[in-house]
Amino acid sequence: MSGTKWASRAWTSQELNLSPRSLVFLDNHFEWYCNCAEWFEEHDFEHPDLLFSWGYHMDNSKSTLDIHNYYNLIGEYTGRELTFESDIIDAFAGITAAIPDEFFWGVPYSRFGEYLAWTVDRPPWDFKNFEIDQRQNCCLQIPNWSWFGWKGVISRANDMKPTKSLLAVYRWQEGHLQQICTPEILTLPRSGNGEDEAHYPTVWHDDAEWTVSLDDVPADVVPNENQIIF
Repeated sequence: MSGTKWASRAWTSQELNLSPRSLVFLDNHFEWYCNCAEWFEEHDFEHPDLLFSWGYHMDNSKSTLDIHNYYNLIGEYTGRELTFESDIIDAFAGITAAIPDEFFWGVPYSRFGEYLAWTVDRPPWDFKNFEIDQRQNCCLQIPNWSWFGWKGVISRANDMKPTKSLLAVYRWQEGHLQQICTPEILTLPRSGNGEDEAHYPTVWHDDAEWTVSLDDVPADVVPNENQIIF
């Protein structure tokens, strides 16, 4: 199924990941997908006398719908083709709705800092000619810090390890500042050479309990709904 037109379209990413069971009819055979495995018609793996030690089916390649797997879901989605750029949010809305978290322009509250540290690359279907750029024709005014606003395959930055956030983040909503997340208190390695690393505690000013208010925002900055404030 990976080589079909259906598998190349952005809108069908939701169908694949949200459907508990799928029966796909192709030219010469059909395929069965569920949350546990993938099965194929007319395949030697289906004959009991040809069982391998690990069974005669393939493990399911669908990405699990949780925040720990969110980068995989984003990468699988942005690696597909989208005819209308204005559909970039709607074609992914079912996936964000299925994940128990809050999102701001596709960035989850619980791991806001981690999902600001993304990188973008050319998609496999047009690797040579594709130009990485911001979305210009979607009429949505997507902020440039959101992965929604960029054309290309989104993935985690290579040197970024999973963490909730190293910054306190606020957003402007309904006339006041709303805190999205607080810094995660953790230890950071002194070196990244792969050897036993000495760690030291991250010390935040006033134990990361400093509260930002409008008095802390410069007078020449006019808050709007797309801004995030650190």
